Amino acid sequence: KMFFKGHPMKPHRIRMTHNLLLNYGLYRKMEIYRPHKANAEEMTKYHSDDYIKFLLMEMYQPSAVVLQCGADSLSGDRLGCFNLTIKGHAKCVEYMKSFNLPLLMLGGGGYTIRNVARCWTYETAVALDSTIPNELPYNDYFEYFGPDFKLHISPSNMTNQNTNDYLEKIK
Repeated sequence: KMFFKGHPMKPHRIRMTHNLLLNYGLYRKMEIYRPHKANAEEMTKYHSDDYIKFLLMEMYQPSAVVLQCGADSLSGDRLGCFNLTIKGHAKCVEYMKSFNLPLLMLGGGGYTIRNVARCWTYETAVALDSTIPNELPYNDYFEYFGPDFKLHISPSNMTNQNTNDYLEKIK
C-alpha cells in the first residue's frame, strides 16, 4: 500500500538527503548503484523466520557488508524512543568501515525527515572519509532544517536506562 500524502516514509526524505549530498559536494566521491527490488522468494534465500542472532564478523568473514541505516533511533524521532546523536549513529558506519570490506549502505526507518536527511548525509560523509561542516549548505529544502540550520542535533534530556552491568554483558 502507498503511504498517505506527506507521510515521512514517502521519498521526500530521500530527496532531502540527495539535495544535501549534492550541496556538500559529496556526490563527486560516490558511485551509485540501484539494486532491483527483491521479491519474496529472493528474500527467503537470506533470511529465515527464526533468524534472531547477529552474525559475528570474525566467524562469518563476509566479502562485503550491507548496512541498513535506519534513523528511528535518533534523538527526537517521532516514532523511536532512543536518544542517539547523529555522530553516535554514525559510529556504526565507522565500525563497519574498520573491516575494510565493500560496504553497501541502505536507508531505513526514521520519521523526523529533517533528521533522517541529516543522518544519512553525515553517514555518507563518514563512509567517504570526508569532513563536512556543521553549517548546512543552502539547498532546496533549507527551510526544513530551521531554526538552527545545522547538520548535528542535540540529544534530549531523557534518562539513560542502560546500566554498566547491562552494557558489559552485551559487549
